[in-house]
Amino acid sequence: MVKILVVEDDKDLNRYAVISLRNNGYEAVSAYDGIEALEKTEENKFDLILTDIMMPRMDGFDLAESIRLTDKTTPIIFMTAKDDKSSKMLGCSVGIDDYVTKPLDMDVLIMKINAIAPEYKKINLTDTVAEIVVGYEEIIENKGIELECEFDDITLITSSGYVEIILNNLLSNAIKFTDKNGKIKVSLKSASDGAIIKISDTGCGIDYETGKRIFEKFYQGDTSHAGEGNGLGLALVKRVIDIMGGEIRLKVS
Repeated sequence: MVKILVVEDDKDLNRYAVISLRNNGYEAVSAYDGIEALEKTEENKFDLILTDIMMPRMDGFDLAESIRLTDKTTPIIFMTAKDDKSSKMLGCSVGIDDYVTKPLDMDVLIMKINAIAPEYKKINLTDTVAEIVVGYEEIIENKGIELECEFDDITLITSSGYVEIILNNLLSNAIKFTDKNGKIKVSLKSASDGAIIKISDTGCGIDYETGKRIFEKFYQGDTSHAGEGNGLGLALVKRVIDIMGGEIRLKVS
């Protein structure tokens, strides 16, 4: 069972969040400020931390920064009325993974939790990858792009939610930067310690300096496409792969 720490100084909202999470099958624990939350993280292992920003004694920014000193992987979601870009950038700079805004929409929150802190189980990775790719076939055809797939038959223990985050971001990125009559290739190969997924395209490519920063949050090397995303996609991919204990490489030709 996924164990979540809810950090919120409003007792009614804290209680609502905890009860709603428990009703959805999660184990939820309350804390009412950053100091209490830090004490509980020292005593318990949590799969995800859901925290407010504006709190007494220690706010959400300081809490996230303190947690990241010793814990680089536990997902952190900010639960806040603040939805401006400066707050998001500051949150990302201290290592948070996502935002939900108040008043809480539990359907949205559960969706984000399932994506960030999913359970691991044995899946047919080939079927999962194929289903994701099929979901983009119409977009690819409409843009006049050739799609080539080469898959090994692989079954392993992993998170299908994490696989979806990785492939959805990488595929949409490849489609965005590949012109008409271009080509995208997706391959899935078995490896001794898991699997290797490769996505290549005949797009415009990137220069060396852009390549060095491509996985930074909010960084967009091609500003002509800035309106098509928020600059978090590849940073999220890198974050998820790090949590999974994997590796991502960029090759520019």
